[in-house]
Amino acid sequence: MKKYLFLSALVICIAGCLNQKSGSENITEPEPFLPIPNEAQLNWHKAEYIMFVHFGMKTFYPSNDHMGYGKEDPIEFNPINFDAMQWVNAAKAGGFKGIVLTTKHHDGFCNWQTETTDHSVASSLWRNGKGDIIKDLIEACRQGDVYFGIYVSILDKHYELGGSDLYDNYGDYYYAQLKELSTQYGPVDEYWFDGYKADELKIDYSMIADLIRETQPNAVVYESGTMAEFLPDRSLAWPGRHGGLSPDQNYRQEIEGVLRWDPSEPSI
Repeated sequence: MKKYLFLSALVICIAGCLNQKSGSENITEPEPFLPIPNEAQLNWHKAEYIMFVHFGMKTFYPSNDHMGYGKEDPIEFNPINFDAMQWVNAAKAGGFKGIVLTTKHHDGFCNWQTETTDHSVASSLWRNGKGDIIKDLIEACRQGDVYFGIYVSILDKHYELGGSDLYDNYGDYYYAQLKELSTQYGPVDEYWFDGYKADELKIDYSMIADLIRETQPNAVVYESGTMAEFLPDRSLAWPGRHGGLSPDQNYRQEIEGVLRWDPSEPSI
């Protein structure tokens, strides 16, 4: 009797499943709830924990002020024990799946062999001026299978002090630096921009978006609003400035009638 009851229940279950299957042909797939993340954005989410490394001239001018003002002497930059692979191993040991490095912070010092300025590693004593933090770290990240991103400060206090003999304006200068970083080191997983004073500088952000789109088609852009207008399919807009607690100065603005952030809104 128990076997009979069990078989009856099994037949009823199978029949119910078949009925559901036959009716599924009439079910239409729901429209996607936009926006749908693309592969670059999904890679960013899968990284889960990303280490942000603030390393540059201020490392050798320690103070409570993180800014740097462009007057620092590149001779002081001399990380004699720098070991990019040790950084990668430390990141992995801490559970990080990615590293974002300050290639240039607000002081304007460049951590790579740039042709845009002598305010860089080329003017330092480190490795007789031949060292390149970006090259070493990106190669170590690839070897260690760690996601790699670059932070490039929009503000540049060193440029403010004396401009450039090579470029007519800061927009061209900044674009040239991004082009070097985008074309000389292979794949970059992430660009990280903060919005400090972004709207006060004459920078063609649409041109920068085109550069990233053409040279780094798989990179995601993490910033606070402006680039989202020009690279909407690959931007991750952070909610306000450091920590997401308040608007990021003048980076939040109304674009195409969509208010990204109300500047009068109080901080959380």
